[in-house]
Amino acid sequence: MRLATTDEVLSRMSINSTMTGNIASATSALNSATPIVEGALGTSILSSLREDYFQYQVPRYREKFVPVTLNLSQGFVYTKAGSLTVYESLNGNAITDVADTTQAKVVVATDYIVDHVMGTVTLLRDVTVGYHTIVVKYKAGYGLKEGLFEDIPEWLTEAGIASAIKSMLSQSVPNNKKDSRDTSRDVNAHFLLVINPHVRPVMSGAFPNTTKILKTDI
Repeated sequence: MRLATTDEVLSRMSINSTMTGNIASATSALNSATPIVEGALGTSILSSLREDYFQYQVPRYREKFVPVTLNLSQGFVYTKAGSLTVYESLNGNAITDVADTTQAKVVVATDYIVDHVMGTVTLLRDVTVGYHTIVVKYKAGYGLKEGLFEDIPEWLTEAGIASAIKSMLSQSVPNNKKDSRDTSRDVNAHFLLVINPHVRPVMSGAFPNTTKILKTDI
């Protein structure tokens, strides 16, 4: 699973893109780049259909309502209408099947805000308190075509290229040569500059107790 093409990587490095060895090295570096980028962002990139189950609690000493952010298990949520639905328990019991109308009801879209890139849902009102009383069902990520992610944003492609180049440079720095310079540090700085604005939050909001991955590469 690759975020960019071998031509893009080799062209950036001014390396011959027709030589079999160079292509193989770039391919390997790009395949390694994807999990590195996913780890940095805190999300998988491959498209999937998911259900995230949350526990909802109201702080004991809260004086007034404060919006609550639910951190989904995957970012890059589809923007197409109907791609995300929020359910809440009808009676405070845990939801086991969102399709069962005796267990769950749909929360109207005006009661929450979605950050599609970061993969968060911010509730604008209190919902049913309890364990697994909130479920978010949604589609997220990007599909694959011949091993290459399709229709990804430019910054994500750039992150993949930078990570692949760093990998290739770190393996090819000559030893014991005064004129040699490890430029992988410069590339890593560029990688961080590209990716940092999109890193998902890890210390705030609620996180799912359970995630069901219903389909992948959808």
